[in-house]
Amino acid sequence: MNPPEGWVRIGKVVAPQGLAGEVRVSPLTDFPQRFLATEQVALELAEGPRLLQVEGARLHGNVAILRLAEDRAGAEALRGVFLLVREEELVPLPQDQYYIYQLMGLSVYTEEGQFLGKIREVMATGGNDVWVVARDGEDLLLPAIRQVIRQVDLAAGRIVVHLLPGLVD
Repeated sequence: MNPPEGWVRIGKVVAPQGLAGEVRVSPLTDFPQRFLATEQVALELAEGPRLLQVEGARLHGNVAILRLAEDRAGAEALRGVFLLVREEELVPLPQDQYYIYQLMGLSVYTEEGQFLGKIREVMATGGNDVWVVARDGEDLLLPAIRQVIRQVDLAAGRIVVHLLPGLVD
């Protein structure tokens, strides 16, 4: 299930924290500091997003601890729920950098115009990301490096790539 249109997941509630309505959140963002300045988040619920005030926030290791509920029972009810923000609330990225959700489903073409498939997944690998392109029966793995990724046009839903020797059989 994808988040509602116009919303982006920034974390997932993994457990209650203490007795005062705090929750432990696993960040789904490269900017976990955003939790410290966020005044409200939305819960991703089946009936649609529900806004909640963030009454307090701190970072502890690789988790964010947010005070969202009035008591432990309320915090426990949030376990497993994704936290959302509106797209316009995202941290702006430098030129030629993209959020993963923006790349998903984009059509990938060679410089010669050959359709290769659509972005299905982005894998973080240490040195550079690898974009997984869903093709007929097999995936194509494209390193997200300047020598391969020539153009990303979000408005057109299109990516143009240069295929280095050995990337395609």
